[in-house]
Amino acid sequence: MPDCHHFLLNSPALNDFDLILLQEPCINNLGLTRASSRHYVAYPHPHASDRSKPARAVTFINKALDTNSWEKLPFPSLDVSAVLMKGDFGRLTIFNIYNDCNNSETLHLIRSFIHDHADYILPDDRSYLLWAGDFNRHHPDWDDLTSHHLFTPDNTRDAEILLTLASDHDMEMALPPNIPTLQHISTGRWSRPDNVWISSSLRDAVTLCNTDPANRGFSDHLPICTTIDIPIDVYDPPPTRNARLADWDKIRSYITEQLEKEEIPEEIGTQEELTAIVDKITQIVQDACKAHIPLAKA
Repeated sequence: MPDCHHFLLNSPALNDFDLILLQEPCINNLGLTRASSRHYVAYPHPHASDRSKPARAVTFINKALDTNSWEKLPFPSLDVSAVLMKGDFGRLTIFNIYNDCNNSETLHLIRSFIHDHADYILPDDRSYLLWAGDFNRHHPDWDDLTSHHLFTPDNTRDAEILLTLASDHDMEMALPPNIPTLQHISTGRWSRPDNVWISSSLRDAVTLCNTDPANRGFSDHLPICTTIDIPIDVYDPPPTRNARLADWDKIRSYITEQLEKEEIPEEIGTQEELTAIVDKITQIVQDACKAHIPLAKA
């Protein structure tokens, strides 16, 4: 939904989050989505070589985060974007998931991926998992108990695959039950296809997990805001200078005086001499800038 995507990119809340997990994002004819200049885009791993189908899960990562604190993982599906967060807290592997309503292939791939990469993503007791996205599954454990029309034998059977997977990996729902996430466009009925699951050992670190109707935009799904109290390294950019406020007369005068003191020879005989002279000139220019160009305001 382009209008929904446009609403997100123009939302004042966009920069409040370290990660933004999108399912079924707006994808153009080149197989790419739109993002703000303040975010990295983590596409599913096969996206680089396979544009035959659109990516159905895309993660925006705030550029304020230190790039050494996260990495993309090679999950083999266009329906999952997997990112590993690293820090003093340990490791948190985040699966941004779109699970097709017609099959459970994505859930089976998640099981296989965790098993095959356990040594890397779950090496010790300070390693955690988070699954979030559109699971397209209905069950009394999370849907409104009065929504009997959703609890068909087929739906319950499909949901049990997810519940078994969660149980096998000691996952708990971070989003409390009976909170709807989707309003059907034609009927107006509410349901809960979206969910957030987290390792039980990290559950107490979740300080917020709830829908945010105020930032719904033009979507039938409600955004889910989740806050986890763990330390993540941020990028500390070096200070920059405001060239518009430079005193260029003083800069030129300083450079001229310093170059005269250096008595640079007219002929240079060796590479070592050239390197030394270039280093001196560079240092003079840098000193002039430090002295006569004020720092830009943060």
